[in-house]
Amino acid sequence: MKGTADVEAGICGFTAYITAEAEDAFGVSTVTVETDCPNFECLRMFEVDIMDMMKSGYDSGLYCLIGRNTPPLHTGCPVASGIYQAVKIAAGLALPKDIVIRLKKE
Repeated sequence: MKGTADVEAGICGFTAYITAEAEDAFGVSTVTVETDCPNFECLRMFEVDIMDMMKSGYDSGLYCLIGRNTPPLHTGCPVASGIYQAVKIAAGLALPKDIVIRLKKE
């Protein structure tokens, strides 16, 4: 199965197109990230242990990989959430549904 995510990251102006492929929920998912964002330069293609991601949450190999390869200031970057959701869809653990975050300064 395949899951995808189109992410418009925000004020930085970068977009990311994420593709995750998996045979089932018990193996690995191959993830590709197409973006011009320099913070994701070394995360263009990698594998995710799906069960580890589901069991370990923010302590999973996925988030550790993202944390090691992106600046701390980018912890809240929506590309990480897009990767997580695309993997869940590819593994058959979620249905695709858009996520919206509206940010305002008051």
